[in-house]
Amino acid sequence: MSLNRVKWNSFVVALLAAALVSVSAVAHAAVAKPVKHTSFHWHMSVGGSFLGGSATSYLRSGWAAGGGFTWRPRSERWFAVRTGFSYDHFDISDALVAATKGGTFGPDTGSGGLTQANVDGEFRVPFGASATGYLLAGVGVAHLSISLVQPGGIQTYKCAQSPFKVCSRTVAATPLLMGESSTTTFSWNVGAGVDFRIDGGPVMFIEVRYVRFNAFVPVTVIPVQIGLRF
Repeated sequence: MSLNRVKWNSFVVALLAAALVSVSAVAHAAVAKPVKHTSFHWHMSVGGSFLGGSATSYLRSGWAAGGGFTWRPRSERWFAVRTGFSYDHFDISDALVAATKGGTFGPDTGSGGLTQANVDGEFRVPFGASATGYLLAGVGVAHLSISLVQPGGIQTYKCAQSPFKVCSRTVAATPLLMGESSTTTFSWNVGAGVDFRIDGGPVMFIEVRYVRFNAFVPVTVIPVQIGLRF
């Protein structure tokens, strides 16, 4: 099965999971107890991070984790401002390894890291007593770094400074950094999600976002995450 097909199947499964939680949220809302609305909340989330466009030639889809804060005026039930921070991890593609392996020794693996800070407007649509759907739109800053690594096994020689010319052979036992690059740039994103309160406690949510920015190439990231809001 091709890598693109695996990524597509994973994305479909994630969307189906989001739909299932949405249905559960509506059903739960019918019996949930009213809760007191507050202005500030914090959240944390984990999930998959799917790449699209030119970036798939260099990186493979990976995972994401993040958190942040939401402020909603007490008089407004439909609008909030969210500040979010996240980290996405990717492995480099086989194509990138092949393209940078110019000699006998070269990088055999590597990784990419995406650190983001975003400010979004959150437009909320109540589904019932505790279930709420929402749309997101905002801007941010994205820092993308890529490193190429040789896991070890490169032989080196060292000769003692003496009349006997004694030389020893050493094999690298730890990963060697063969190359790295990074860039920081402006980003924008849109998204949608649904949240619902769990028996009067924290709010559980699932959301999908579309993030776009220009780094070494135009990059599209689609995080699908599940989290808790407190």
